[in-house]
Amino acid sequence: MANQTLGLGSVANDDTGDTLRVASDKINDNFLEIYTLIGDASSLSTGISATASVITLSTPTIVTPNITGTAVMADLDISGDVDVDGTLEADAITVAGVTLATFVRDTVGTNMLSSNTESGITVTYDTTNDNIDFAINAAQTGITSILATDLIIGEDAQTAIDFGTANEIDFKVDNANRLTLTSAALIPATNNQIDLGTASLEFKDAFFDGTVTSDAFAGPLTGEVTGNASTATTLATARTIGGTSFNGSANIAVALSATATALATARTIGGTSFDGTGNIAVALASVGTAITVADESSDTTCFPLFATGATGDLGAKSGSNLTFNSSTGLLTATLLAGALTGNVTGNASGTAATVTGAAQTAITSVGTLTALQVDNININLNTISSTAGTDLLITPLSGQQIVLDGAIVIDAGVVTGATSITSTAFVGALTGNASGTAATVTGAAQTAITSVGTLTALQVDNLNINGNTISSTAGTDLLITPLSGQQIVLDGAIVIDAGVVTGGTSITSTAFVGNLTGTVATATQNSITTATGLVSVGALNSGSITSGFTSIDVGAGAISTTGAIIGGSVAGRKTLVTTFNTNSAVSASLTAAQSGATILIDGTENNVINLPNAATTNPGIFYDLIVRVAVASDKTTIVNIHGSGGNFVGALSLAGGTAANAVFDNGGDALTFVNSTVIGSRARITCLIDDGTDGVWQVECLASPIATIA
Repeated sequence: MANQTLGLGSVANDDTGDTLRVASDKINDNFLEIYTLIGDASSLSTGISATASVITLSTPTIVTPNITGTAVMADLDISGDVDVDGTLEADAITVAGVTLATFVRDTVGTNMLSSNTESGITVTYDTTNDNIDFAINAAQTGITSILATDLIIGEDAQTAIDFGTANEIDFKVDNANRLTLTSAALIPATNNQIDLGTASLEFKDAFFDGTVTSDAFAGPLTGEVTGNASTATTLATARTIGGTSFNGSANIAVALSATATALATARTIGGTSFDGTGNIAVALASVGTAITVADESSDTTCFPLFATGATGDLGAKSGSNLTFNSSTGLLTATLLAGALTGNVTGNASGTAATVTGAAQTAITSVGTLTALQVDNININLNTISSTAGTDLLITPLSGQQIVLDGAIVIDAGVVTGATSITSTAFVGALTGNASGTAATVTGAAQTAITSVGTLTALQVDNLNINGNTISSTAGTDLLITPLSGQQIVLDGAIVIDAGVVTGGTSITSTAFVGNLTGTVATATQNSITTATGLVSVGALNSGSITSGFTSIDVGAGAISTTGAIIGGSVAGRKTLVTTFNTNSAVSASLTAAQSGATILIDGTENNVINLPNAATTNPGIFYDLIVRVAVASDKTTIVNIHGSGGNFVGALSLAGGTAANAVFDNGGDALTFVNSTVIGSRARITCLIDDGTDGVWQVECLASPIATIA
């Protein structure tokens, strides 16, 4: 039972204190509780004497004591178990004659840490400072995989290999993405951004099983080249024809000598000497079948003719490996050998042979490679692998970092930026926060643990914390005991101090004992029979006011109801909503609580007014919309019904017009005050039907020009 305080009243003889009977009853109850606790309810137990600050036990036997607060004892010898539900403080504690610190040190250092069997991790106990040291070996050869959804390997965020995008590897240098490797292509981040090699550091051989496209080629090309030089306008080296220089840029005319009557050197035709001074007759039998040569411009396949030897009467030969399309000018061969000089334009298709020139400085693009071998490094699909040598080295320039996935930075052997690192073994000291599933911490005292993350449940001695519940699993009472001078604060407001509860905005109970002081705010007070000077009782959430009130004065407050107000009248002003009266474009929704309000509209910018979401409680709510600032010539204000099936039903007319101007519309879910709607145009919108999904709203509109429903 709590201590019962006598009611003395505010001043002497004000008749507000306890009556003699009530006061005497409280005194009796208080003494009865004392005699019951330290006696047999009628007399105090013998052997107990008390002064103002000391209780002396003549017979030192205490059965199931319950001591709260601070107990100061010079010596305490306990032969049994000790159960402490709180903080145990001692200047020194010994275990079996050994100080606790020495006992823990020997137990941890000798028995626990000496039996460490973890591979790659060395655990030692430092007796000079009582620290447990974890050392992780520098080489972690057992790590076979590093998997992360957002992995970056690099020196820093500016120079890194980024694995952050699925099926894609990004290579970043100088704080910019330079190269992207996908399953189908090795792509520069931007067009014409990077070179493949330099003038001093060149790649060796390049092998392509596909098309090589380039704006220009420099150096000799050997092997098979197909296609046309479509853009060349001149020869790389001018030639002389008949004594006239020719570079291909224009036609030339070669004049024949008009006075020559004989060849400078006679030739033999079919065994007959011919110097041009006369005609000769050559029998066909001596030269074989006559060959007629004619110009051809449309045949898609022609076969050029060749001789099998350098001199003599030789027959003409052709081969299917060399063809000429006279309609397109395409020459096709299965193989070309020798150096190509000059400019080659157009596309080279087919299977190209090896580029044998040592330096290929003019190759700026190699298209999409299916795989790439550079010395011992092989790049294939999403895999970069080594084919020979010792280690796979990624070495940045001095002062640079290696950045992986845009986040993980490797610099001078230090890895930073990783949100998680998963490994079967770590060697060396671990610093920072460790997440995931940790192994069991076997050390008895863990003084360095300052955070344990979010626990699903926690058991501390007899206290269990689970979900939103703090419960006791054993013992007697659940005690919350602050330090001397402290208070217990609940929910940031309710204060418990020395048995007094303050700060509660309301206290609900089936029964209260003693006097209630202060204002009774929200609780149901069925027993209040008189309320002289009662100004406000807060919110009336239930029941009814049937009689006895000539007026209800709530000051600046509001009286809210979902039911009907029957009889009498309601005086006051309509609510003004200025949300859409701001000289700026506004898109917002009205609420059912704003029913009956006047909505002011500034048409300077486009406005969108959304009626409340569909609800079965909407029928009957209404709004009055008034254009306060005329709608601009290129702007509109639109009122939308929630849901795809909602419709307006009503009448639209010109303000100040006649019945002939009225326009009736029974469809559409958007009411629009169109361009140039004048000041004073208005519309009343009332919800008629609403099934919780779609609603039917009535609109009565007077607007100039006529508003629209669509």
